[in-house]
Amino acid sequence: RPHVRACDRLHAWATPYSSSTRAHQSSIYPHKIIEMGEKAMISGLASSSRSTYGAGLLRWIQFCDEHGIPEHLRMPASDQLVIGFIGFWMGRVSGGTIKTWLSGIREWHDFHDAVWPFDSRRICFACQGAYTAGSHHRRAHRNPIPIQHMLALYSGLNHSIPYHCAIWAVA
Repeated sequence: RPHVRACDRLHAWATPYSSSTRAHQSSIYPHKIIEMGEKAMISGLASSSRSTYGAGLLRWIQFCDEHGIPEHLRMPASDQLVIGFIGFWMGRVSGGTIKTWLSGIREWHDFHDAVWPFDSRRICFACQGAYTAGSHHRRAHRNPIPIQHMLALYSGLNHSIPYHCAIWAVA
């Protein structure tokens, strides 16, 4: 894999499937058309989303490497492989983290025109298990802001200034 920033992984990291798909598209459409389409798709995600999704993609590649999954089985991914990925990380990180990583892997599939097993009930069950097993990674509930702090904020604001009124309104 080329060493690229996390926000560039979705389009820079390829598999035999994505290379084959691109070659097929290149045989039909001019290179410029393909480039413009890819640029439009990349622009559809904020840089922060691309970075977050790139982190999930890195975890996917590391998982596949560690378990000896051949390149041609990584995309399109089977639901069994996705479930194995969820099970591998289950309990190590929060269920929300796994869900975000899966969103990145799915986006990678979408970008390269690969089928994602989105309607797999088995993946849904595995995600529920990940949420349950990863619940200890959630932040503890915090106490509400004490009334003394709210009164201190209120008395420290000039209520004739619209900005201060807005601060009080959202507090």
